Amino acid sequence: MIDNSYSKDISISSRIALTYSPYTSKIYIGSISSSDFTRDRDLIPLIKINKNKKLGDGRHEILYAEYIRQAERHLQAGVLDTVHVQTLNAVQILDMIIGEEYRQYYLQEGCTRVPVPKLELRIPIANKYEASERVPPMVEPNILNTRFTTVEFNLWKNVVALAVEDEARLRPAVDPFASQIKTAASALGRAVAKQIVEELGKFNTIAKDSWSSLGASDNFSAYNPLDHIAMEYSGIADNGYEADTIIMHPRTWAAYQSNTFIKGYTILTPERLGMGVFPLPGWPGITAVVDSLFMQGQAALYDRKTFLLGEGPTVIEQGRDIEKGMDKYIIRQWVQPLLTTNNSGIIMTNLL
Repeated sequence: MIDNSYSKDISISSRIALTYSPYTSKIYIGSISSSDFTRDRDLIPLIKINKNKKLGDGRHEILYAEYIRQAERHLQAGVLDTVHVQTLNAVQILDMIIGEEYRQYYLQEGCTRVPVPKLELRIPIANKYEASERVPPMVEPNILNTRFTTVEFNLWKNVVALAVEDEARLRPAVDPFASQIKTAASALGRAVAKQIVEELGKFNTIAKDSWSSLGASDNFSAYNPLDHIAMEYSGIADNGYEADTIIMHPRTWAAYQSNTFIKGYTILTPERLGMGVFPLPGWPGITAVVDSLFMQGQAALYDRKTFLLGEGPTVIEQGRDIEKGMDKYIIRQWVQPLLTTNNSGIIMTNLL
């Protein structure tokens, strides 16, 4: 059961609460999303997650060994309904959520991902730097040529809830959580992807010509996508930025790769379902991100350094509904995509 709303049935007392911070890559005991993770000396870290490693190959680094030993003693004694054992179960669920969240989506790869230690944070960013030219000897350069933009993260939360009834635990051949966890992770990933698309919409738009239309001979494309990209690339460069990312819907990508002006360039097959991340054929210095949640017939070309994805803590809380005979889990995740300036990119429209 996946529920993105705040059901009255979910408002039960929490038995177990854990918080994962991408800033430290640690899972802490307690619901502490409002903490400052730059100073975690007063917090209780349980496990550090090495996201680039697999289970059994150093993915989990134990930080609170005695807590884990106590859980193991309970498991060996067959006592499963203890705080220590339930905490380990919550760790597994939280780790699966973190690992599965973006499996079906790619838009986050078009962002500069920033682990944010607090729910609110101000960051100065040098968006553009101009050199002082032909400076005479013994003359101080103009330091005002360095331009900073202060961006402010004020993370919001996305929430999913899931539950498993007692009867499911009596069916050992069926994993009561596997499909629910994947669905919950996908729901969180989809929420972030939709919010990225919404933030990308702050770029200015410019109408182009269809990449799929044919010329008078009907066997050659009427317009060259590389001409469109080159024109906008130059405009972005004139603003002091480097366009290194382009985002498209699979239908737009299909129009691009089938365009006869692109024939002859190496066409890379997306990872699955016509989506993926790869160097743009014909312009390998630009990374193409193809995702079905982006708008059809459009392409966003921009400098990835100016599009941030602030990633805050993820909290899991587990409670028991005695009357209904089920365990319930709520996963809360704080996140915010943030465009620092709309001069660093453009959205090309009318491409289909």
